[in-house]
Amino acid sequence: MTVTTKNYRAIVLFGAFIGERPQAMTARLTVGQFRTTVSQKRPVIDVPPEQDKIRMQHYCPIHRQVVDAVGPVLSQVGQLTKPACCIR
Repeated sequence: MTVTTKNYRAIVLFGAFIGERPQAMTARLTVGQFRTTVSQKRPVIDVPPEQDKIRMQHYCPIHRQVVDAVGPVLSQVGQLTKPACCIR
């Protein structure tokens, strides 16, 4: 899959709203985590300690605009365990 306008918009919105370090945590999130998050009534990503730079579990609430942008991109992706940063 090539980087499309939808993918780019989803990546930029996610990065802008979440406020996390891009390589420290954001790059380690998986497609499965995003799928779980967008299906929740109140979307929150659960970040386990092994995905965080300082090894601390925490939760990142996701803005509705991010959910709306990420949803269509996820519908094009088949693998659940592939890191989300690798989706192109």
